[in-house]
Amino acid sequence: MKPLRLAGLVLAVFLCPAILALAVARTAAQTADDGLPRAELIGALTLTHPGRWFGGFSGIDLRDTGTDLLLLGDRGRWARARLVRRDGQAVAAEGWTSARIKDPDGRPWPRGFTDAEGLARLPDGTLCLSYEGETRVDCHARPDAPAHPLPRIGDFGLMPENGGLEALAADDRGRLYTLSEQMRSADGRIPVYRWDGQAWSVVLHLPDQGGFVPVGADIHDGQLYLLLRRFSGIGFRSRLIRLPLPDGASTAPVTPQVLLQTGPGTHDNLEGVSVWRDGDGRLIATMISDDNLNWFQRTELVEYLLPEPPGAAAHGAARQRADSAAQGARQGTATGATQATAAATHEAATPGRQPRLAGNAALASGAQGD
Repeated sequence: MKPLRLAGLVLAVFLCPAILALAVARTAAQTADDGLPRAELIGALTLTHPGRWFGGFSGIDLRDTGTDLLLLGDRGRWARARLVRRDGQAVAAEGWTSARIKDPDGRPWPRGFTDAEGLARLPDGTLCLSYEGETRVDCHARPDAPAHPLPRIGDFGLMPENGGLEALAADDRGRLYTLSEQMRSADGRIPVYRWDGQAWSVVLHLPDQGGFVPVGADIHDGQLYLLLRRFSGIGFRSRLIRLPLPDGASTAPVTPQVLLQTGPGTHDNLEGVSVWRDGDGRLIATMISDDNLNWFQRTELVEYLLPEPPGAAAHGAARQRADSAAQGARQGTATGATQATAAATHEAATPGRQPRLAGNAALASGAQGD
């Protein structure tokens, strides 16, 4: 998301501490109307780095080790770091590197094409990005590899410049799910699009979220997790919801489970979410905030312990070992949808794309940029 109005954000950041403390207290005291347990705060860590490239992060990928951090910046950059943990809580990030995201010709994207918002990892390790502005989904075999664009559909061209494909997630079959920050159906619901390796389709509609808009997504154990945000003028509010993935397209009403809802100012502008399990089998949501490259905001890494999905058996270390073994068996062998995605990216061109700018040397993966 592009920078918000200066006056509103300054008000949100410098508002009376007593009001912000009240917001936090209200968040901590909330209980679920449906009687289901809510997420519990593990901790929050403010990330810093002196590089001019640092900040503006909208996408996050965190492997089940909980330490290998990959971030996506909405100014056309990757960033990587290693999280240092103490008693399971992130206390520092070290070893930062950054590189520019490359276009299909292997050059850094020119200005106007860099507003990447969503990040998803396919089972074979391919990284896919969703964009605002020139609304599209691109995939990269590696962070230093050229972009391979997926086909676009008509709806993508109708999305507002600052309300495009804000969130992206991948399931264990290599299918991609994305949704717009602002586009709604005629009845006000939020369409969720799925790429199955051959074509895009709408697989479900989310009910209106009462002013909260989708900004991040992830999929874990067959559950779709959506991070939503609302800006009220006195601070950002966040909501994290969960719902089971449909196998086919569904027009039936869905009622997501609300896992987390914060008061204004509890956290900064949370935009990316990655759901994973730690060594004890605990289900964790790690979220990253987009500081819009503003001095009065911060890059915040926030982690919550999530309750298990309704009806799910408790997951312990044995389940995690089974998941790790299954992932190892899949390594190097893409699913049918993933293979089709790779083929489609080589054949499809994104309609309406302007010519690439030449003359910019691409940064190698892990090279420190400006």
